[in-house]
Amino acid sequence: MSTRPSKIVCVGRSYADHAKELGNA
Repeated sequence: MSTRPSKIVCVGRSYADHAKELGNA
């Protein structure tokens, strides 16, 4: 894999944040 683990963590964290926003909306 050429993707870096740090980037995956960032994407996962961002996705979690969006999920929270959608849940609170």
